[in-house]
Amino acid sequence: MMEDASFRELFEKECNVCTNTMRIFARLHAENRGCEKLALTLGVSPSALRVLAEAEYCDPRLVTRLCKHLDLPVPENCPKMKNESE
Repeated sequence: MMEDASFRELFEKECNVCTNTMRIFARLHAENRGCEKLALTLGVSPSALRVLAEAEYCDPRLVTRLCKHLDLPVPENCPKMKNESE
């Protein structure tokens, strides 16, 4: 599907879940860690983590913070990060 230019353009503009996001919540699940304590530690609302986990909304800056906090690879070439700088 990514070979279809119109699909790829829409995906890059509207993506809400990526490998980075999935990695974050897989790590939390594997370590049996809840989002409440993590939200408190990072000073973000639990609802921000919930909508990220549910792929309802992606905040690329939050994903980056979470990756750094969990010692996971930091997102590269994030389409949403590019859109924020325009």
